[in-house]
Amino acid sequence: MAELSKKYGDRVGFIGLVVDFDSNASGAAKIVESAGVQNSFIMINANEPSVKPLRDIVQTGFVPAAAVVMKDGSHRSVSSSEYSSVLDEILK
Repeated sequence: MAELSKKYGDRVGFIGLVVDFDSNASGAAKIVESAGVQNSFIMINANEPSVKPLRDIVQTGFVPAAAVVMKDGSHRSVSSSEYSSVLDEILK
């Protein structure tokens, strides 16, 4: 995410979601900090029913999971190997 932010940050907003099934906020914070990413992160409790729509978007089957959400609300799940190519395609 840090590399993508450097490359596309002037044209794309990045928000990291930490989907935390165990509600381990301190553990999740350590992971985010160790990644060296200066972007915004939001931690959600995946067991909370109100976050189901968001959880459905980010549960892509990829680890780490990523979803590109367009201005019109449509979204596309991508693997880490696809990040750059998908962003290049969208930003043409």
